[in-house]
Amino acid sequence: MSNPDYYPVVGRKDTGANYDRLSIQELQSNHPYQFTLFILAFLVIQERPLTDPQSPLSAVFLENPAGSFGAIASIHGKPYQEWIGDKRKELEKIADFNSNDRKDTGPVPSRFGGYCSHGAVSFPPWHRSYLLLLEDALIRYWDWAAEDVAINGLPQILKEDTVKIFTGHVLVTKENKTKISRRSFSEIEVPNPLSYYPFVGEIPPDFQDVVRENGVAYFSTWRRSLRYAESSPDAKHSNVKALEIELKKNLPDWRRKIALLFTFPEGDDSAKAWDEFSNTVMQSKRANDMTLRGSLEGVHNNVHQYLGGNGHMSDPDYAAFDPIFFLHHCNVDRLFSLWEWCYIKHWMQDGYTYDGEIYPWSLDGGTYHQVYNEQILPEGNLAPFRTENGEYWTSKQTRFLDPTTPGFHPKCTV
Repeated sequence: MSNPDYYPVVGRKDTGANYDRLSIQELQSNHPYQFTLFILAFLVIQERPLTDPQSPLSAVFLENPAGSFGAIASIHGKPYQEWIGDKRKELEKIADFNSNDRKDTGPVPSRFGGYCSHGAVSFPPWHRSYLLLLEDALIRYWDWAAEDVAINGLPQILKEDTVKIFTGHVLVTKENKTKISRRSFSEIEVPNPLSYYPFVGEIPPDFQDVVRENGVAYFSTWRRSLRYAESSPDAKHSNVKALEIELKKNLPDWRRKIALLFTFPEGDDSAKAWDEFSNTVMQSKRANDMTLRGSLEGVHNNVHQYLGGNGHMSDPDYAAFDPIFFLHHCNVDRLFSLWEWCYIKHWMQDGYTYDGEIYPWSLDGGTYHQVYNEQILPEGNLAPFRTENGEYWTSKQTRFLDPTTPGFHPKCTV
């Protein structure tokens, strides 16, 4: 990294082509060697040891702690603190969330102390930048709206505590080119980094237990991410059966809601259509407006709720510590990409028009980086994600289907 104060978010580069997104099931079934690399990479960023002490992975370490899974997960919600990959000068931190400042904790509801953008037009672009941080080569999606979910429920790879991958000898030739001896490949069993995340070190001090109708979520003591957990401070396992009952029951509703997202008339007002599609608040809506299509954030919220139960995925403060969060959001971004392809003219613009007046977008509850009701613009910062030149990513830059923005490719796949 050229600058020690920030961790640049660049995604995949120099791959030579654009490649289709693969579902996690397809990757495991049809691309076993790539799947092996994917699992190994996930184990590395989670800082988890392998069962085989002779594994070459034991010698791999993270060059920068900002790229660890724990650090990346902490961006979304708790702990409410500056991401170590975006170190700024004191004068730049004046408006940041401060748990000891009544301007942030006094109002009801209080200011949100995580970085994530929810309930605003910047919801899709912010989470797209978040996925870039975990690297395109690492991310795969799980299509929770696929028809087979009604029969198979949660894929095995997302619920079993161990997974089988290939191991073998890697040979480096004189020309410094890597060759793999396939004859020496054999299967080994390793911890499954997609099933859960074991917290490294101490639980962050601002993790708090949450009382819910279906039991208490003991976030302050649970040593691993959980889904539908036993309401106990010492819970160690997810209740997959309870999860799959809710998953299968809600699948038809999710499929219906996704279909409605693709029923926007071509002639709709660009900014208002984006507002309705992108988030649950819909600031441009007025009392007499009839909106029946729902939003991408809305169906996204439903999936969070029913994947987590009383566990981490159901709470924005803790959701990103469950590895399934990123496969879920990769699917949300896939749907976002499809929608962009269908409605390339729809965009947030600088605000919306009502009765001849222009009204700005805002984020009512704020974030760690944004104060209450701060204006949202296409060129506004998507903190804490910076480009290679040190500038923050903007919502406009995430429009990869826009010919005027970096990364555009006319045959970009979704």
